[in-house]
Amino acid sequence: MKNIFRYLSLLLLVSLLPIALFSCAKNTDSGFSIPERAIEDDTVYKYGDYSYYIYNDNTAIISEYSGTDASVTIPEDIEGNKVVAIAPGAFAFNTSLTSLSIGDTVEIIGEMAFDGCTSLSSVKIGKNVWSIGPDAFNESPWHSSLTDEFVILGDSVLYKYNGNAACVTIPESVKHIGPAFYENERICDVEIGNGVYTIGSGAFLFSSVSRVSLGNNII
Repeated sequence: MKNIFRYLSLLLLVSLLPIALFSCAKNTDSGFSIPERAIEDDTVYKYGDYSYYIYNDNTAIISEYSGTDASVTIPEDIEGNKVVAIAPGAFAFNTSLTSLSIGDTVEIIGEMAFDGCTSLSSVKIGKNVWSIGPDAFNESPWHSSLTDEFVILGDSVLYKYNGNAACVTIPESVKHIGPAFYENERICDVEIGNGVYTIGSGAFLFSSVSRVSLGNNII
């Protein structure tokens, strides 16, 4: 029952694709800003094996990949539109994919983007990714191979917490909290310092966290 509820909840997020999840805007004077973007035309464009939407600033979000290549490099540009996001479920259950490279143009990796990619063992994530959704790489060998206590990716995103502590202090190097405590049933207390700017919507989903101390720079 828990797994059914879990997937229904995530699929509800995916059903909001991609406007609600990728068109937020907020600035801070402390070193980070979320770009203002919105999809004004819901036309789905095609480019090879990719489907994508265009934002009002002429950037693009990949909504689906239909190819079967073992190795994929996310294009930095599609027909003059810089690729800044990978939508929820875009590559989900692609069992052909073994190697993935996400370049520096990409900022957001959506929920379940690579969920069920059971052959995916190598992933390179660019330095500007600041948001990673829950189950983005669920059931992939690469996800399982990340065994550090604090797994930090991209633009200092805390992607995964593998420790057993009930009380956790977020490392000072972290700027963004991704799905680090998603489904964590051990943790109860999280201390977040002033270096953190964003907390993903799935950061504490289905966890036992009961207290979160926030820093001053959360957007």
